Amino acid sequence: MQSIDIKGLYFSYGKGYVLSNLNLRIQDKGVYSLIGKNGSGKTTLLKILIKFLHYEKGEIKINGKDLNAFTLKEIAQTVGFLESEIPHVYLPVEELISWGNFPFADERKNVEDVMKELNLAKIRKKSFQSLSTGEEKRVLLGRIFVQSPDIVLIDEPFNFLDPGYKIEISLLLKRLGEKSIVFIATHDIAAVQFVSKKVFVLHNGKIETEGSPDEVIKGKVIKKAFDISKSLEEKFKQFYHIDI
Repeated sequence: MQSIDIKGLYFSYGKGYVLSNLNLRIQDKGVYSLIGKNGSGKTTLLKILIKFLHYEKGEIKINGKDLNAFTLKEIAQTVGFLESEIPHVYLPVEELISWGNFPFADERKNVEDVMKELNLAKIRKKSFQSLSTGEEKRVLLGRIFVQSPDIVLIDEPFNFLDPGYKIEISLLLKRLGEKSIVFIATHDIAAVQFVSKKVFVLHNGKIETEGSPDEVIKGKVIKKAFDISKSLEEKFKQFYHIDI
């Protein structure tokens, strides 16, 4: 069974802890969201989970196995990761999607099947750099579909997307969540409400609140999570239609 289990996690970049005594548990497939203000440590946590950064104290288990016991190859086979920044590559779409097979000796899923499933066959020969942002995000998710990992980590999946593509990407994340744990870090409150099975609020280095979108995306929780000042409260209500 897919799972992420974090206990008493501490991490710093050298001066003060970014993450301190953080605890988080995910034990079932689905889409889970991590929200918090800029600099709260969301991206840091995702990078720790792929062993790009090394934590100082605590315990992390992926599928019941200690993260420190994973080789980099095992991580690549178990965890899919998409950064917030879109990579600058000049490869054809079909070649970039095929990278999902890289961690494995045999092909896990046919690239052709994924391109048909995600409606990418018609742009298969196009250079990745020539695509719109929405198409780029869909292609990058295609690589994850080919990889078919137990855990999918995505940093800011909705950045720079118009409303139509936000919905499309959300639906693809839900489809991934039918077979994998999909853990996203985002500021997009509307998307979080639409896509999430559960929401975790990261504040002052730890998970301060967790629950369903209806439980978490409301007044006092959001105000505290994003440090909304008194002077901005009325504008926040008007902008998000959330009473804080």
